[in-house]
Amino acid sequence: MKKVALVTGAGQGIGKAIALRLVKDGFAVAIADYNDATAQAVADEINRGGGQALAVKVDVSKRDQVFAAVEQARKGLGGFDVIVNNAGVAPSTPIEEIREDVIDKVYNINVKGVIWGIQAAVEAFKKRGPRRQNHQRLLPGGPRG
Repeated sequence: MKKVALVTGAGQGIGKAIALRLVKDGFAVAIADYNDATAQAVADEINRGGGQALAVKVDVSKRDQVFAAVEQARKGLGGFDVIVNNAGVAPSTPIEEIREDVIDKVYNINVKGVIWGIQAAVEAFKKRGPRRQNHQRLLPGGPRG
């Protein structure tokens, strides 16, 4: 049985690269992104190449949308095994110009989005039955190999 992963922020950049690598490793992948057009383009690329992918529009700052995305991946791809909480924003605004709305956006996506992803994954894992769980987030300035 093929393992299923959901990658947030997979419509471009690092998230796309992670999704493509997971497909290479035999996973079916839900391409979750705020931009449904880029998510669909990545899913189409994977499907044309012989992989299995599903585009999922999601705003990770919204808990209900993250839970719905995981459920869509579970139903659409036949299971759920891995979540990669990759979505994030890094404003390039000079520090003296940052306003509260920018801080709120960063917090809602980079912190809440990860928490909602873990919670949604745990719920899906409970439906599936017991297996090993590993919750990690790579942060700038963190340990390097």
